[in-house]
Amino acid sequence: MAAAAAGVPVPKLSRITKPMLWIAGLFVPPAREMIEMAYEFEEPFLLDCSKIERAFGLRPTPLEESVAETVAWWRARPGAGPAA
Repeated sequence: MAAAAAGVPVPKLSRITKPMLWIAGLFVPPAREMIEMAYEFEEPFLLDCSKIERAFGLRPTPLEESVAETVAWWRARPGAGPAA
C-alpha cells in the first residue's frame, strides 16, 4: 500500500520462519529479540475506537488515506528524496 501511494514498484518481500529466526539469533542478537516479538505479526491487530468516538466525536482515518497523506508529508520535507 505504501509503495502504491508513493508511486514506486512494490518490493519483493519474503517471510522468515521462527526456526530460521532462532538460528539467526545465535549470531545476531537483534534477531534473537525478534523471536519474542513474533506474536505481533501472527494475527491482525483489532482496535476498538468506540470510547474516543463517543467521548470526543473523533473518527479513525482510513488506512489508505493515512498512508497517502504520510507519503505526501514525507515528500514535502526538505531533502526527503525524489518527488514523484
